[in-house]
Amino acid sequence: MLLALRRRWFGWKWLRGDYADWDTALRASCGYDDAKVFAAVLASARAVRDAPGLVERDGALVSGGGEPNLPLMACLLRQAADNGGRLRVLDYGGALGSLWWQHGSWLRGVQDLRWNVVEQAHVVAAGQREFSVGPLRFYLTLDDVIAADGRPDVVVLSSVLAYLREPDQLLAQLQRLQVPQIVIDRTGFVREGRRRLVVQHVPPRIYPGSYPAWIFDAELLRALESDYRCEATWPAIDRFDPSVDFRGMSFVRREFCAK
Repeated sequence: MLLALRRRWFGWKWLRGDYADWDTALRASCGYDDAKVFAAVLASARAVRDAPGLVERDGALVSGGGEPNLPLMACLLRQAADNGGRLRVLDYGGALGSLWWQHGSWLRGVQDLRWNVVEQAHVVAAGQREFSVGPLRFYLTLDDVIAADGRPDVVVLSSVLAYLREPDQLLAQLQRLQVPQIVIDRTGFVREGRRRLVVQHVPPRIYPGSYPAWIFDAELLRALESDYRCEATWPAIDRFDPSVDFRGMSFVRREFCAK
């Protein structure tokens, strides 16, 4: 899913309301100009591809390479080491490969690497046309990735679960596939209380738009506990709301966990 330019904006109330279901929240949202937003993301991605040292994060350009996501890199490098130098990453909702463009140099020592992005059709078309270089590939579905490259070693869910109608179903699908490691990053959890469904409002100076978003509770992760163990947690870069704890987590299947 591509919901671009989600950025911190001082004094702006990003997350509003408490809705009973997705359709109700959707009716309370105005959506956004997908074509305009995607054009900005595409321009940023081209700039990053053509100018090492630039980083694209949610459609915005950051000079100087940006601050690397060290916890994520630690998860991936450990998985590669455990696999004897082989690493298959599935970056679900990974836009035009922004995580790869920022962190690919960290993975130069991985001998057998593939970075597969699952995205919407128009993103995949642009990715296949302009950005499929080196290990980076683009697909429409998880099944397409598996058919082309086998089961992934790591699935990265960075700032994506909150924007899915049924995020629990995706986690259940990954669990059934017995993916060795699932990394959930840049995802908001309530500090107290139950899961909430809100409408996320983007500041007009970025682009006018609003859309449903989940703020999760611990129940989201409970289903994973039978097969996975949480090996690491870390604070995420997002700071939309002080009442929300944005974090990253690595879940490793129990048979692969360190004894």
